[in-house]
Amino acid sequence: MTKDQPVRRYVGFLAVVCLLLAALFLGGCWQCPIDPDPDPIPQPPAAIELADESTGWAQVRVTGPLGSGAQIAWGDDPEARTTVTPGLELYEHFYHEKGEYTVDLIVEGTVVATTTVAIDVSDCHALLLDTDGLAVTIRYWGRYGVDYRIVWGDGTATSFIGSFDPEQTSHTYAQPGTYTIRMGGTWAPAQPKIEVTVE
Repeated sequence: MTKDQPVRRYVGFLAVVCLLLAALFLGGCWQCPIDPDPDPIPQPPAAIELADESTGWAQVRVTGPLGSGAQIAWGDDPEARTTVTPGLELYEHFYHEKGEYTVDLIVEGTVVATTTVAIDVSDCHALLLDTDGLAVTIRYWGRYGVDYRIVWGDGTATSFIGSFDPEQTSHTYAQPGTYTIRMGGTWAPAQPKIEVTVE
Protein backbone atom coordinates (compact mmCIF):
# COMPACT_ATOMS: atom_id res chain seq x y z
CA MET A 1 0.00 0.00 0.00
CA THR A 2 1.39 3.34 -0.95
CA LYS A 3 1.06 6.52 1.11
CA ASP A 4 -1.46 7.94 -1.38
CA GLN A 5 -3.97 5.06 -1.14
CA PRO A 6 -5.60 6.09 2.24
CA VAL A 7 -5.95 9.64 0.98
CA ARG A 8 -7.58 8.46 -2.25
CA ARG A 9 -10.00 6.26 -0.32
CA TYR A 10 -10.89 9.14 1.98
CA VAL A 11 -11.47 11.49 -0.96
CA GLY A 12 -13.57 8.86 -2.72
CA PHE A 13 -15.61 8.32 0.44
CA LEU A 14 -16.26 12.06 0.77
CA ALA A 15 -17.29 12.24 -2.89
CA VAL A 16 -19.81 9.42 -2.39
CA VAL A 17 -21.23 11.11 0.71
CA CYS A 18 -21.56 14.41 -1.12
CA LEU A 19 -23.35 12.75 -4.02
CA LEU A 20 -25.77 11.02 -1.62
CA LEU A 21 -26.51 14.28 0.22
CA ALA A 22 -27.05 16.10 -3.06
CA ALA A 23 -29.42 13.40 -4.28
CA LEU A 24 -31.41 13.55 -1.02
CA PHE A 25 -31.59 17.34 -1.12
CA LEU A 26 -32.65 17.56 -4.76
CA GLY A 27 -35.10 14.72 -4.36
CA GLY A 28 -36.72 16.51 -1.43
CA CYS A 29 -37.03 19.73 -3.42
CA TRP A 30 -38.61 17.89 -6.34
CA GLN A 31 -41.28 16.74 -3.93
CA CYS A 32 -41.91 20.25 -2.54
CA PRO A 33 -45.39 21.42 -3.57
CA ILE A 34 -45.35 24.48 -5.84
CA ASP A 35 -48.54 26.50 -6.18
CA PRO A 36 -48.90 27.21 -9.91
CA ASP A 37 -51.69 29.72 -9.26
CA PRO A 38 -50.93 31.87 -6.22
CA ASP A 39 -53.90 33.64 -4.71
CA PRO A 40 -54.55 36.94 -6.55
CA ILE A 41 -54.60 40.23 -4.69
CA PRO A 42 -58.19 40.66 -3.49
CA GLN A 43 -60.14 43.41 -5.29
CA PRO A 44 -63.07 45.37 -3.87
CA PRO A 45 -66.44 43.99 -5.00
CA ALA A 46 -68.51 45.72 -7.65
CA ALA A 47 -70.69 48.45 -6.14
CA ILE A 48 -73.25 51.06 -7.10
CA GLU A 49 -74.14 54.12 -5.03
CA LEU A 50 -76.17 57.30 -5.36
CA ALA A 51 -73.89 60.19 -6.38
CA ASP A 52 -76.43 62.99 -6.90
CA GLU A 53 -80.12 63.57 -7.46
CA SER A 54 -82.44 66.40 -8.36
CA THR A 55 -86.00 66.86 -9.54
CA GLY A 56 -86.76 63.93 -11.84
CA TRP A 57 -83.10 62.99 -12.19
CA ALA A 58 -80.56 60.73 -10.49
CA GLN A 59 -76.86 60.06 -10.91
CA VAL A 60 -75.11 56.91 -9.66
CA ARG A 61 -71.46 55.91 -9.28
CA VAL A 62 -70.31 52.43 -10.34
CA THR A 63 -67.04 50.98 -9.01
CA GLY A 64 -65.21 47.66 -8.81
CA PRO A 65 -64.35 44.90 -11.30
CA LEU A 66 -67.19 44.49 -13.79
CA GLY A 67 -65.88 42.80 -16.93
CA SER A 68 -67.83 43.34 -20.11
CA GLY A 69 -71.58 43.58 -20.57
CA ALA A 70 -72.41 45.11 -17.18
CA GLN A 71 -75.65 47.13 -17.11
CA ILE A 72 -77.56 49.48 -14.85
CA ALA A 73 -81.31 48.82 -14.50
CA TRP A 74 -82.97 52.03 -13.30
CA GLY A 75 -86.11 50.47 -11.84
CA ASP A 76 -88.75 52.49 -13.65
CA ASP A 77 -88.96 50.46 -16.85
CA PRO A 78 -87.66 46.96 -17.71
CA GLU A 79 -86.22 48.42 -20.91
CA ALA A 80 -84.53 51.35 -19.14
CA ARG A 81 -80.99 50.02 -18.96
CA THR A 82 -77.60 51.65 -19.43
CA THR A 83 -74.51 49.69 -20.49
CA VAL A 84 -71.51 50.35 -18.25
CA THR A 85 -68.47 51.70 -20.10
CA PRO A 86 -65.05 50.60 -18.74
CA GLY A 87 -63.32 53.53 -17.04
CA LEU A 88 -66.53 55.57 -16.68
CA GLU A 89 -67.96 55.79 -13.14
CA LEU A 90 -70.90 58.24 -13.28
CA TYR A 91 -74.22 57.53 -15.01
CA GLU A 92 -77.47 59.52 -15.01
CA HIS A 93 -81.13 58.84 -15.70
CA PHE A 94 -84.31 60.91 -15.98
CA TYR A 95 -87.49 59.62 -14.32
CA HIS A 96 -91.00 60.51 -15.46
CA GLU A 97 -92.89 59.54 -12.30
CA LYS A 98 -92.49 60.38 -8.63
CA GLY A 99 -91.47 57.48 -6.39
CA GLU A 100 -88.70 55.41 -4.84
CA TYR A 101 -86.77 53.21 -7.26
CA THR A 102 -84.31 50.35 -6.83
CA VAL A 103 -81.33 50.71 -9.16
CA ASP A 104 -79.53 47.43 -9.91
CA LEU A 105 -76.02 46.78 -11.15
CA ILE A 106 -76.21 43.66 -13.35
CA VAL A 107 -73.19 41.60 -14.42
CA GLU A 108 -73.68 38.59 -16.71
CA GLY A 109 -77.39 38.50 -15.94
CA THR A 110 -76.93 38.59 -12.14
CA VAL A 111 -77.68 41.52 -9.83
CA VAL A 112 -74.42 42.14 -7.94
CA ALA A 113 -75.24 45.42 -6.19
CA THR A 114 -78.20 47.76 -5.64
CA THR A 115 -79.00 51.25 -4.44
CA THR A 116 -82.23 53.22 -4.07
CA VAL A 117 -83.23 56.69 -5.25
CA ALA A 118 -86.19 58.80 -4.12
CA ILE A 119 -87.48 60.89 -7.02
CA ASP A 120 -89.71 63.96 -6.93
CA VAL A 121 -90.94 64.84 -10.39
CA SER A 122 -92.23 68.21 -11.55
CA ASP A 123 -93.94 68.82 -14.85
CA CYS A 124 -90.56 69.70 -16.35
CA HIS A 125 -86.97 69.83 -15.26
CA ALA A 126 -83.53 70.89 -16.45
CA LEU A 127 -79.90 70.12 -15.66
CA LEU A 128 -76.88 72.31 -16.38
CA LEU A 129 -74.37 70.27 -18.39
CA ASP A 130 -71.59 72.70 -19.27
CA THR A 131 -70.44 76.32 -19.48
CA ASP A 132 -67.91 77.51 -22.04
CA GLY A 133 -67.17 81.22 -21.97
CA LEU A 134 -70.51 82.95 -22.53
CA ALA A 135 -72.22 79.74 -23.70
CA VAL A 136 -74.20 77.30 -21.56
CA THR A 137 -75.59 73.86 -22.38
CA ILE A 138 -78.55 72.34 -20.52
CA ARG A 139 -80.45 69.07 -20.68
CA TYR A 140 -84.19 69.37 -20.28
CA TRP A 141 -87.32 67.26 -20.19
CA GLY A 142 -91.02 68.07 -20.30
CA ARG A 143 -94.23 66.08 -20.21
CA TYR A 144 -95.06 64.61 -23.61
CA GLY A 145 -97.00 66.92 -25.94
CA VAL A 146 -96.96 69.96 -23.61
CA ASP A 147 -95.65 73.35 -24.78
CA TYR A 148 -92.77 74.77 -22.73
CA ARG A 149 -90.44 77.74 -22.71
CA ILE A 150 -86.86 77.97 -21.49
CA VAL A 151 -86.33 81.52 -20.24
CA TRP A 152 -82.60 82.26 -20.26
CA GLY A 153 -82.64 85.27 -17.93
CA ASP A 154 -81.34 87.77 -20.49
CA GLY A 155 -84.67 88.64 -22.09
CA THR A 156 -84.67 85.72 -24.55
CA ALA A 157 -86.50 82.40 -24.49
CA THR A 158 -86.64 79.11 -26.37
CA SER A 159 -89.86 77.17 -26.95
CA PHE A 160 -90.13 73.39 -27.19
CA ILE A 161 -92.69 70.60 -26.99
CA GLY A 162 -92.15 67.93 -24.35
CA SER A 163 -91.23 64.40 -25.40
CA PHE A 164 -90.58 61.08 -23.69
CA ASP A 165 -86.79 61.47 -23.92
CA PRO A 166 -84.58 64.25 -22.49
CA GLU A 167 -82.99 66.65 -24.96
CA GLN A 168 -80.28 69.27 -24.74
CA THR A 169 -79.75 72.76 -26.09
CA SER A 170 -77.20 75.58 -25.83
CA HIS A 171 -77.47 79.33 -25.40
CA THR A 172 -74.86 82.10 -25.70
CA TYR A 173 -75.15 85.26 -23.61
CA ALA A 174 -74.14 88.65 -24.95
CA GLN A 175 -72.57 89.81 -21.69
CA PRO A 176 -70.82 88.08 -18.78
CA GLY A 177 -72.77 87.86 -15.54
CA THR A 178 -75.02 85.67 -13.40
CA TYR A 179 -78.32 84.56 -14.95
CA THR A 180 -81.32 82.59 -13.77
CA ILE A 181 -82.58 80.02 -16.27
CA ARG A 182 -86.21 79.00 -15.79
CA MET A 183 -88.51 76.53 -17.48
CA GLY A 184 -92.23 76.95 -17.70
CA GLY A 185 -95.12 74.88 -19.00
CA THR A 186 -98.85 74.36 -18.71
CA TRP A 187 -98.68 72.88 -15.22
CA ALA A 188 -95.44 74.21 -13.77
CA PRO A 189 -94.84 77.86 -14.64
CA ALA A 190 -91.31 79.14 -13.99
CA GLN A 191 -90.01 75.90 -12.53
CA PRO A 192 -87.37 74.67 -12.07
CA LYS A 193 -84.60 77.27 -12.14
CA ILE A 194 -80.83 77.15 -12.66
CA GLU A 195 -78.37 79.82 -11.53
CA VAL A 196 -75.45 80.13 -13.93
CA THR A 197 -72.45 82.48 -14.10
CA VAL A 198 -70.71 83.11 -17.43
CA GLU A 199 -67.62 85.19 -18.11
